[in-house]
Amino acid sequence: MNRKGFKKLLSSLLIFILIFTLFQPAFSHAQTNTNIQSSKQVNSDERISQLKNIINQQKELLKKDPYLDSSLKMAKSDGEVKVIVQLSEEPVALAKGKQTVKGKSFSQKQASTVKNKVLNQQARFEKQLKAEKINYKKGFTYHQAFNGMSLTVNKSEIQKLLKLNGVVSIHPDEEVHALEVKKDDTVKAAMMDSNPHLKIPEIWKMGYEGQGVKVAVLDTGIDYNHPELKDVYKGGHNFIIHGSNYARDRAEDDPYETTPEDRPDNMPEFDEDGDAFYTSHGTHVAGIIAAQGNNKYNIKGVAPKVDLYAYRVLGAYGSGSTSGIIAGIDKAVEENMDIINLSLGGGSNSQTAPDAIAINNATLAGVTAVVATGNSGPGRSTIGNPASAALAISVGNSTLPEETYQATLTVEAGDFRDEYKASLMGWTFGKDPSETLTGEYDVVAVPGFGTESDYEGLDVKGKIALVSRGEIPFVDKIAAAKNHGAAGLLVHNNVGEAPSGILLGNSFAFIPTFDISTKDGNAFRKAIEATANKTGKVTISGYEKGTTEGDKINDSSSRGPSTPTFDIKPDVSAPGTNIMSSVPAYGKDYPDADYSEAYDRFTGTSMATPQVAGIAALLLSKNPDWTPFDVKVAISNTAKQLDTKLYDVFAQGPGRAQPLEAMNAEALAYALDTTSFEEKTIEYEKGTVTFGKVAPDPESEKKITKQIAVKDLVGKPSNFDVSVEVTKAATGEMADARVTVDKSSFTLNGTETLNVTLTVPAGEESPDNEMHGYIHLTNGTTKLILPFAAAFSTAGPAGLSYYQLLDNAISPNGDGKYEETALQFGLLGDEELMSLELWDAQNPSGGPFGDGYLGYFAFQPLPAGDWKLKIDGTYFDWETGEKTEIPEGVYTVDYNSWDLANETITFLADDGPLFVKTSTPEIEFNKTEEIKGSEYELTGSINDKFIDFKSAVEEAFGIPYDVNEKLTVTYRVTDKDGNDVGSGPVTLKQDGSFAISLTKLPAGENTVTLHVEDIVANASDKEVKLNVEGEQKDVHITLTPSTTEPTEGPVTVKVDTDSTSPLVSMKWLQGEKTVEDFANAGNDIDLEKSEFNVTENGTYTVYVKNSENVEAVQTITVENIKKPAENFAITLTPSTTEPTEGPVTISVNTDSKADLVALKWLQGEKTAEDFANAGYAIDLDKKTFDVTENGIYTVYAKNSENAEVVQTIKIENITKPADEFTVTLTPSTVEPTEGPVTVKIETNSEADLVSMKWLEGKKATEDFANAGNEINLEESSFSVTTNGVYTVYVKNSKGVEVVQTIEINNIVIPAVSIALTPSTTEETEGPVSIKVDADSTSALVELKWLEGKQNVDAFHNAGNPIDLEAKQFDVTENGTYTVYAQNSGGAEAVQTITIDNIKVVEKEEIVITTPSIANGVATISDDDIDRVKNGGTFIIELGKADKVRVFLTADQIKTLKEKQVSLIIRNYAVEIQIPSNNLADGEDISIDVRKVDDVASADQAVSGVYDFTIYAGDKVVSDFGEPIILVFTVDNDKVKSTDKLNVYYYNEEMKKWELIPNAVHKDGKVSVGINHFSTFAVFAKDPNKKDPVPLPTPGGQDPVPEPNPSGKEDPKGPSPKDAGDKNQSIYDGSNQNSGKNGGELPNTATPYNNYFIIGFVLVMIGVAAVYFQYRRKRKTMM
Repeated sequence: MNRKGFKKLLSSLLIFILIFTLFQPAFSHAQTNTNIQSSKQVNSDERISQLKNIINQQKELLKKDPYLDSSLKMAKSDGEVKVIVQLSEEPVALAKGKQTVKGKSFSQKQASTVKNKVLNQQARFEKQLKAEKINYKKGFTYHQAFNGMSLTVNKSEIQKLLKLNGVVSIHPDEEVHALEVKKDDTVKAAMMDSNPHLKIPEIWKMGYEGQGVKVAVLDTGIDYNHPELKDVYKGGHNFIIHGSNYARDRAEDDPYETTPEDRPDNMPEFDEDGDAFYTSHGTHVAGIIAAQGNNKYNIKGVAPKVDLYAYRVLGAYGSGSTSGIIAGIDKAVEENMDIINLSLGGGSNSQTAPDAIAINNATLAGVTAVVATGNSGPGRSTIGNPASAALAISVGNSTLPEETYQATLTVEAGDFRDEYKASLMGWTFGKDPSETLTGEYDVVAVPGFGTESDYEGLDVKGKIALVSRGEIPFVDKIAAAKNHGAAGLLVHNNVGEAPSGILLGNSFAFIPTFDISTKDGNAFRKAIEATANKTGKVTISGYEKGTTEGDKINDSSSRGPSTPTFDIKPDVSAPGTNIMSSVPAYGKDYPDADYSEAYDRFTGTSMATPQVAGIAALLLSKNPDWTPFDVKVAISNTAKQLDTKLYDVFAQGPGRAQPLEAMNAEALAYALDTTSFEEKTIEYEKGTVTFGKVAPDPESEKKITKQIAVKDLVGKPSNFDVSVEVTKAATGEMADARVTVDKSSFTLNGTETLNVTLTVPAGEESPDNEMHGYIHLTNGTTKLILPFAAAFSTAGPAGLSYYQLLDNAISPNGDGKYEETALQFGLLGDEELMSLELWDAQNPSGGPFGDGYLGYFAFQPLPAGDWKLKIDGTYFDWETGEKTEIPEGVYTVDYNSWDLANETITFLADDGPLFVKTSTPEIEFNKTEEIKGSEYELTGSINDKFIDFKSAVEEAFGIPYDVNEKLTVTYRVTDKDGNDVGSGPVTLKQDGSFAISLTKLPAGENTVTLHVEDIVANASDKEVKLNVEGEQKDVHITLTPSTTEPTEGPVTVKVDTDSTSPLVSMKWLQGEKTVEDFANAGNDIDLEKSEFNVTENGTYTVYVKNSENVEAVQTITVENIKKPAENFAITLTPSTTEPTEGPVTISVNTDSKADLVALKWLQGEKTAEDFANAGYAIDLDKKTFDVTENGIYTVYAKNSENAEVVQTIKIENITKPADEFTVTLTPSTVEPTEGPVTVKIETNSEADLVSMKWLEGKKATEDFANAGNEINLEESSFSVTTNGVYTVYVKNSKGVEVVQTIEINNIVIPAVSIALTPSTTEETEGPVSIKVDADSTSALVELKWLEGKQNVDAFHNAGNPIDLEAKQFDVTENGTYTVYAQNSGGAEAVQTITIDNIKVVEKEEIVITTPSIANGVATISDDDIDRVKNGGTFIIELGKADKVRVFLTADQIKTLKEKQVSLIIRNYAVEIQIPSNNLADGEDISIDVRKVDDVASADQAVSGVYDFTIYAGDKVVSDFGEPIILVFTVDNDKVKSTDKLNVYYYNEEMKKWELIPNAVHKDGKVSVGINHFSTFAVFAKDPNKKDPVPLPTPGGQDPVPEPNPSGKEDPKGPSPKDAGDKNQSIYDGSNQNSGKNGGELPNTATPYNNYFIIGFVLVMIGVAAVYFQYRRKRKTMM
């Protein structure tokens, strides 16, 4: 059989043996085990032979289809499968993007047309489904970013589906997950907030916070009731269908997080990966983008003023489907989102996956897509889709500077004491651990690994828990300790001797947790367990705080390149490690939810991605016209390059994002590239240079050139340097490969194109041979970076990027513990056939093929991606194909790749050892004898498979093996009464034997219990009895009272003994007693507390008994308990109970037998404590006091025995005089306010009020006699604007006058502060723009500036105003400048800034500039005009140009006039000298200089014939304030006599030349002054003596206009000369208006035919005519 047939038949065979359902996409990092690879030899011949025998029985061939995803080619059996079908019509986004790339618009009508085509095709497709009788369930349909739909179909009908018209591709609808790193032992903390690290606050100060930018978060939804999000949330959509797996329905417009109330009874709270049913991921992501800062912890989003939208595409457990993701992308395009954030991903690394295509199309439609690369690092090509999309901004995860704490721990337990420094691995967010955990604490040793169940029976409340590392993550250990009330935690390592080195950082969920070493932890634990009360002590002191460097790439961050183009990913990295942000409190379901601590730290590319989405929003806020490509390039170009020795271009991309540098970039460098998808090639711009995979030419050198377009952003020339940095050089034949740029420096003025060339030496393809590096561009201020990469082989990626077992030991025995593990690996290329096999390390030559392989877990084709395989204790036998239980043993799980064409099998990777063990340990004690004394060594041995495995591991793997790392052995000793007398760990010898040294054994029978537990929770216990002979020893008792000072009691008596054996009984009786008295009597004393209380003086006897039955008694006499003083009573009697105007006298009487020593009173109901430092004294002899107001009064009395008593009395019979009334003043508010405060006046006057006034200050009635501000009696209120005391005066109709005061102290003057920022601090010729940032609590009403250091007063009548919107002004000279600001509250402030970077440029007397001329228009540089000194000359040199318009802006004219500069315009033939005062203010000026050849007598001129016109805006300038000088160069060959040279102008109306007098000839040039513009020339004789040739008239034939190369109209529009014909060039020579508007040329000459009139007419009018001509000429030429 040929190889092709063999290949197809084998594929057909695989249909029957596939176990594809074992796999699921996964993200995880692992490393390949290389210890035993060299010892394994796969028996390929034997296997292939056996397979051929099976293949010969198979006759059906498997048809291949390039449009079908490889994973679906295996789906031949019955059962449903979810797929995404792509159809051929272009979706709306792609059609729009193609038009946009071409520079064309895309109307709503065009969009509707494209959408209708898509919908029609989808309808036709569904008709085909029904016609072909394909049963299907339709999910989502797409028309914006993708054309297609998601379907559920039978696996057997996929081939039929593929053949339907319009189908482009069929992909599996894969499961997608939120990309958050689990909080396990590998998390590293980063405690500095990301905003300051990224300099985000400086961007906010510039005024950019994301305003006007629409951002959609495609995630698990958000808690839109969260205080951080509710004000910025604008709406959203739900794409998760709630079926039987949810407890209730969800509306399509409700993107709320999945809550606990959504979980039905049939769904677990946590899935097998530990993910909760209820979600929080989207809220955290949204908070990083847009949190409002409504908290006291300075937690705030990057762009807090965006419009935030939420698309819920992930549901319970943080998972969703590709179909839902595409639906969200589709909706984002439809709703015109500016930015979408996707902190999610799948396992494929394909640029052509459906969601990657949707991302590309959305980008083309103008949506900036920011996508997480994944958390499968640090392996190569671990990036997942849709981050693999070429047009996405794919984001990697970097770290922040880490905050660290270290303290000194002093530990004690019994006689044990130690001291060492320990680092905090975690602490409470928002609290300083040095304040919350300092001083002495009790320590309780928690058994096991600190799980919830390990705390059973322990009291750790307010204490420190000591726990061991292992079994559960550190965060779960902290949670368990916190749940049981612990104040802190000591976690000791159990691997190696050092501390674990883990830093978790701070969280609301944490309590302070210290990281200590294995040695220190075990020593302290052993000492605690040896104490009677099982308690130690720790004193925590000497905290030290530190910060690490940060800016590392997190190991979990997925790496590029993406396939198949070898494209550089990530596009940028950003902080994503331990980021604090909002988390839900589910206020929608729980209205009383507390959000005050609804914040937590998450880690992953999920957290890095919203940082970049927020940065993108800031950029779009400043540059709303930018495209997604501009945003991507700006963020990528300006990144900070991280350590290239640690992180290559596929780990960091260009580096870590620097948003401030992106905002301030003066230029951007766009790498021009193409990408292909949907069978189309799209041109696009990016920030990385992709050479891709290049096949060397064996015969000759090859060159590949890419282009970079560098674009200016600030509108001024700048000099850039270019350099190439190679970070990974090629090797071998490719060692001479190089990357070069065609320019090492250039001046950027607009756009500059750079050619970047990869030169590939001659040679053969070299797989895995690569070249990486960076192209750097800088002008000193802006630094741009573009990474590049090339691979010198066209072969696709192959092999594995990572390969790891999650757990290396399982016990599949049905007890629910360690039943299974999982294998996770990243496959770089599609595998035609692969096997995951079980290799027996104890029998390397066993198995059906004699190569140690017993069977397989999977045997199938497998597409590239990240995969996870569950291993549950069974495998498939190679010989029978049946599922078989794995025997107890030591194994590896191996990956073998099958090359069917060459009939070879290649071993790629393994992981192990994998221990499979289901049995429990067996314990054997050696024979024991009667024990004399209290010490004994107990010996025995453990029989267990983990001991048997030792030799196999050491032989097969060559690694050390310690049985104590697999088995944990502990012992416990109890006496005959069951009391604990000792416990501790047991260290086994490597053969399983042990020896336990027992001490302090009490006499009698003791029981030793040995407990053995292996690493997969198989455990057993066994007891042995030890009989101990011993002598009884006396026990002495010490009794100590809590105090010997006089006290009212009780007195606590503390009991201590010197018993060496545990106490079993402790009692007390009053009186002096003997041991016998306690036989059947006595009050029990708690053995742990060892104390009791007495309340009377007397003798007390204490009795104790220990485990050796030794009894003892001891007495103590207590005589310091005093009886409390006797209380006494107070009687209070008023002098009268009848109505009275007062005062009322209150008499005080007591029944105290002891003398009174104090007597006081206070108004109101009081206690004795209230009189400690207060009260009005009452004369002890009189025992009376007076009161003048009704109310309750309290009297306090104290006697000489220190007895204190209080008594109250209520007085309510005091009446006011009939005419008196009271005034009540109430402010409108007592909260801080900018004012005014309105004071409301109320009285209880029965008579009418006749006057009401107010004055500032505390006043009396008399003060209002001739003063006071009147108050309207109806309104009864007045307003004040300043704090102070105010008095109100009221008078009624009975003449009664009353005053009342009120103090106002809540009016705040709005504060204002100023920050000044120069536009540059680099040396510049100026001007420098000074940006004013005013922080004011109310609106600004005035901004000014003055030169010099000024105070506020200087601005009251002076200052240059600053625009309140622009908030900036320009300065052109160095010096100090002061800015003044005032707000609406009247607050004023000044701030100074010193400018010293303006370069003083020497001005020139004469400046000659050669302007650039485009389309006949000459433009002048501002810099050239600036060079001219005051009163100088500015010459515009036109060279050979003789038909040109010179254009000067209004600002340039203003400068020329301010400097009083003389303007000269000249070419090779003529010069015009124009005083600047002739140029109009506030208008752009155009000066036309045209050589004409078709005017009458032009051939007689000895100079060029020129027409001149000046325009101010679109109006011709006809009036010159000062003469303009024309200087002509004459043709000396035509000149016979210079004496007859004159300048003439052509009178258009009269069709003749007119002489201009006073022409001067010198050095071959003729000059003359003129006061109008027209057509001019120099003649040696009167040009009118020959028949003139008239200029063309409007009715005649116009000369041919000069061509306009651009094809565009003059941007200034047609000049007045051209008004009659818009197609006429400004150079057409018609000049129809010059005679009319050029200064009213004299009407002296008559038409030439009048020269033939008879002489008598001349005689009649001669004198008058000559005189008239003379007068008119003189007037015109002056």
